[in-house]
Amino acid sequence: MKNNIISLGISNLSKGLSENSFTSLDITKKYLEAIKIKNRTLNAFINILEESAIWESKKSDKRRRDGKELSPIDGIPIAIKDNIDIKDIITTGGIKAYRNEISKEDSFIVKLLKDAGAVILGKLNMHEAALGATTQNEFYGKCNNPHYIGFTPGGSSGGAGSAVAAGLCAGAIGTDTLGSIRIPASFCGTVGFKPTFGRISNRGIMPLCKMLDHAGPITRSVEDASLLFEIISKFDFADPECKNMKPYIHNSDLNIKSLHGKNIGFIDNNNISELNIDIQLAYNQAILLLGSEGATINEIDIDNYFSPEKLIPQSMLIIESELYNFHKTKIIENKKEFSDEFIKNINYAKNQDAPKLLKAISSIKSTRVSIRKIFNNFDALVIPSTPTTAFSFKDKTPKNIASFTCLANFGGCPAISIPTDNTSGLNIPKGLPIGMQIITAPENDLLALQIGSVLEKAIKWKPSHANNNFCRF
Repeated sequence: MKNNIISLGISNLSKGLSENSFTSLDITKKYLEAIKIKNRTLNAFINILEESAIWESKKSDKRRRDGKELSPIDGIPIAIKDNIDIKDIITTGGIKAYRNEISKEDSFIVKLLKDAGAVILGKLNMHEAALGATTQNEFYGKCNNPHYIGFTPGGSSGGAGSAVAAGLCAGAIGTDTLGSIRIPASFCGTVGFKPTFGRISNRGIMPLCKMLDHAGPITRSVEDASLLFEIISKFDFADPECKNMKPYIHNSDLNIKSLHGKNIGFIDNNNISELNIDIQLAYNQAILLLGSEGATINEIDIDNYFSPEKLIPQSMLIIESELYNFHKTKIIENKKEFSDEFIKNINYAKNQDAPKLLKAISSIKSTRVSIRKIFNNFDALVIPSTPTTAFSFKDKTPKNIASFTCLANFGGCPAISIPTDNTSGLNIPKGLPIGMQIITAPENDLLALQIGSVLEKAIKWKPSHANNNFCRF
């Protein structure tokens, strides 16, 4: 079993540790070996914490021998996106100007993970300042999709999606402002969960947009996402955006037998522009499977609630304005340590007047109310995670790449991306993953996970190895 350790997810690793099938040190060494081999090509990690990871795994093994394990994830190796602080470790945010900035304390999320005994393997590559969806980082190198080298893993949490899919860590923590957890999950064939806004503390995370920023797990299964979510979703009184919600407890409630009585909305394919044929087929399959599991499936006219064409430009104005204010000291000190594209984007926002910015903020807030009205009539929505699959770094980023994910950010809703199919090779390379998204009402995180779990079991998705041998499950 030791030889297959890195093919296991968090829940199975936890079980194996409890049964003394292997040790935390065994797991950690296997992951570190895999990182040394595969990261040369993938570039998912930009900082590997080998020495501390070995030390922490040994401490975990001693706790387990003494009968004092801290949690189900005690001793399990996790990786962290590099905009999240780890004490005494550099946090770059994917920006060259921060390459020497050592964090003085742990982010609230990392503290919770450490308190639970998780082994932190290192910091993950990301799109510069989290402002982008490809993880083609000018300063730290582009991160490759493990299913097809030379293709994007998505972003901005691309390193997290790539590392989990390639078997370089058991799970990862990413951040999501317009889709930066679920886009990499969709492109890399992993599970990505963005919880309710305010459920998870953002203290100690480099901000992108305070009214839209979320943090959450990227894992290999819904059960693994649920386990990590339980650990990191504690209330933080020091974060003004964090809300004291009912504690989430990972238990058998996740595994419901059917979706009987649940009304799930879908959008007719004819009303979704520029949707790849493989994604259309996967979407139809997901709708049929949810219906076969007992759910009532009804069409929804999403245009009555939400217009991504209008809202994404408005949100970008807010995001880029906040970025300028946060990074302006560094920009003044050394503008060359930011990419030309980044400077161009924030200069546009800097030059906009206050009334225009306030109008954008007001529009986002009113849309949040509108989106939440959807759940007066529906228990959940099912929608593709992305309108396209992973694409070559040589290609332009589609303008609508976040059109399906941003809905949950604007609404503050929990949303989970599930791998559902592989591309057929008709128009794009064969074997690229396709993600499907479940969105529920704010604070109904459990239902999103439950429906996601049912869909995951019904699909029984397995990654294709047609293109290379990197991806491991």
